Amino acid sequence: MAPCQGIIGLTRGRNYATDASGNNPAANLWEKGDYLMLRELTLAYDLSPQILSKYLANRIKGLSVNITGTNLAYLSGYSGNFPEVGGFDQGKFPLPKRLTIGVRVTL
Repeated sequence: MAPCQGIIGLTRGRNYATDASGNNPAANLWEKGDYLMLRELTLAYDLSPQILSKYLANRIKGLSVNITGTNLAYLSGYSGNFPEVGGFDQGKFPLPKRLTIGVRVTL
């Protein structure tokens, strides 16, 4: 008889990895969480002085419009909601997407 044959669990493999909460989930529940994220993008446009003088009769010297988006997209094969948490999502939600629009006027 082999020395550890009768003891349950010693002859089977064990997953010693833990998730962010210190839990020890089964190895088949883990998946690769590589991702690429578009964290922030800003687009801005300044109107030329010629356009401003033509349409606004020199009442405005400068006009700039911009739009900024944050947390716009995840490129990942991860099946959960949020690949940044590591391990299980466990009710964690992804970061909110946000669009900010701005206008700067110089008189």
